[in-house]
Amino acid sequence: MELEKYKVLLKAIETQSLSSAASELGYSISGISRIIHSLEKELEIDLLERSRDGVLPSSECKKLLPSIKDFVKAGELVLSQAKNITNVPVKIRIGVAHLRIYSWLMTSLISYKKENKEMDVDLIYGTSSILAKQVEQGQLHFAIISKREGDFKWDLLWMDEAVAWVPASNELSVKESIPLSAYEKESCVFPFLSEETDYSLIFNKYKINPNVQIVTSDEYATYSVVESGLGISINLRISSLIENKKLKVISLNPKIYLPIGIAYSNELSKEAKKIMNDLQSSCKLFIKNAD
Repeated sequence: MELEKYKVLLKAIETQSLSSAASELGYSISGISRIIHSLEKELEIDLLERSRDGVLPSSECKKLLPSIKDFVKAGELVLSQAKNITNVPVKIRIGVAHLRIYSWLMTSLISYKKENKEMDVDLIYGTSSILAKQVEQGQLHFAIISKREGDFKWDLLWMDEAVAWVPASNELSVKESIPLSAYEKESCVFPFLSEETDYSLIFNKYKINPNVQIVTSDEYATYSVVESGLGISINLRISSLIENKKLKVISLNPKIYLPIGIAYSNELSKEAKKIMNDLQSSCKLFIKNAD
């Protein structure tokens, strides 16, 4: 919006630096430059001049500064009053592709919500590919997923190992590693069979045609079915519950590691960016403690 453009201009003048303004406002330097350029094009004047001291307002800009400051002040007042009138909390939509992270995230958001009552958060579970598309289409603000390509930003959080889930009753349970070819012979259990998943991508890459006998709705259901001895599966180590006498978590052969990170919109709101940064830091701590 126009108000934001003028706030960018004032911040650049205040800091006398495009890079400092970009850092404080959460833009890239090129983004700040484009905003200033668009204002100059609209007003048909040069707004900033470069000097030894940094960027300074041009003589024409100095004449406009009182009006610009009044405009920004009035605009912020209108936004504040509108927010009080509507009294609608800011809604943040977050996607997560791994149920172990989903459980942690739900607990974290409950605590976060207590301290930020103006936040209304929706947590959506799905495959990495589906959630990536939803981020790209603006349906989600951000999502914790395995790496996917798309028109969004993506930051690495950790590298996770793909592992086999094997019933203790299966002769493979005593192996140090499970060859991918075993999935063509053994009965297999997988969620989201019709969707593109990390596991379908792995099998496609290694030209494996898994012998799928049971399809489940999520990772917990898959774990329960494998635990019951009805087949083997594949999942990430972070999603592997504590091993028990009925189920073994075993490395694959070859070992496979997947990048897990946070995909987020190119146009992230200030509120969404704040909660994303807070969760990003605590997520890294959670992963470290989970190892």
